[in-house]
Amino acid sequence: MEQSDTAADACLVDDATGLVYTHYDWSGERPVSASIVTGVSEATGKPHGEIEPLHRTVDTDALESIFRDRATGDRRNAGVVTVVHEGCLVRVHADGRVVVRAVA
Repeated sequence: MEQSDTAADACLVDDATGLVYTHYDWSGERPVSASIVTGVSEATGKPHGEIEPLHRTVDTDALESIFRDRATGDRRNAGVVTVVHEGCLVRVHADGRVVVRAVA
């Protein structure tokens, strides 16, 4: 695996599988969309500015709210959301993992 740093997100690239791994901190101030764009950028080789805005593919507010802490303050520990963006299959996990694979 190869590690790269892009736009303040660290990515791990598995050359054998083509998967790009990045992580999102649900308690952080950066939106999950930033981690998705970083992973897609790494998987496609496109600079961030050349990637179609994520909000054209997915409701980013809804994505943020899916794994938001429960009303009781408890963290959501399970679940995965999968979207396709810029020819990439993107899986966002409740534990903060973001896994991207170019499919086109």
